[in-house]
Amino acid sequence: MLENLLRKAVEIGADRVEIEYRDGAELVTAFRGPVGIGISWIDSAHRDVLFREMQDLKKRRKATFGRNIYRLTFSKYDSFMEWVYVIEIHGDKEANQRLQRTS
Repeated sequence: MLENLLRKAVEIGADRVEIEYRDGAELVTAFRGPVGIGISWIDSAHRDVLFREMQDLKKRRKATFGRNIYRLTFSKYDSFMEWVYVIEIHGDKEANQRLQRTS
């Protein structure tokens, strides 16, 4: 679920994803700079899966979408007494160059 959301964010050119609790569900927003677009709404039945996948991905800190490898940076901040989880998406130039040389 989370990797599909990150893939969607990369496809639209986003450099980060924020996950924020709102109205009984998790709102997932992809940002490119200061501009964001909602890409998903995760209901409470799937919330635990989303956060479990985030913990697993946090351990790896890398993901591959298409033919590119991305480094992921995780953080969170408090917004009106609710946590907002942030996943920054960075292209991994060195890993992508190695990948291209071996293909």
